[in-house]
Amino acid sequence: MPRYFYKCKYCEVEVDTYHGMSEEERLKDCEYCNSVNCMIRIPTKFLIDKKNADNRVGDVVRRAIRDFAEDLEKEKQNLKSEFNETSN
Repeated sequence: MPRYFYKCKYCEVEVDTYHGMSEEERLKDCEYCNSVNCMIRIPTKFLIDKKNADNRVGDVVRRAIRDFAEDLEKEKQNLKSEFNETSN
């Protein structure tokens, strides 16, 4: 599932979440200030390491893919543990 970033238009907290691409699944309510229908999807944040700006583009892409894979693996583990807790 793709990773999306949202920002509350009232308290300005930023959160990220994974969900399908359909608009019905998007995050709508803020869990922090309890506002309803206030979350705005913001563009994905791409970080550039300016210290190593002389890196080749392929290196940057490979690192981004590796980082995403690590995030995905962590999310899988979280879901497995949640599933196991609810199954018991």
